[in-house]
Amino acid sequence: MFCSDIDACLQKDADARPTSQRLLSHPSIKKYEHSRVDLAAFVQSVFDLTQRMKDLADLHLNAMLKRAAFSDLNLAPKT
Repeated sequence: MFCSDIDACLQKDADARPTSQRLLSHPSIKKYEHSRVDLAAFVQSVFDLTQRMKDLADLHLNAMLKRAAFSDLNLAPKT
């Protein structure tokens, strides 16, 4: 159900896209109507996670490059 809700929001044709009023009255949105959300904290957590993922990818890439360099020199560390 969630994916179809997202698909409906992303319709390029404005006539095929639900109105904002209709989307806001959807049960999956209404159930959070009275919830308090710290949007700033949420956005920060997303960016922090994105940066951590980039850092991990960089570490992994560097480790792979080191292994490849050692392998080319026949100096690969013994495991």
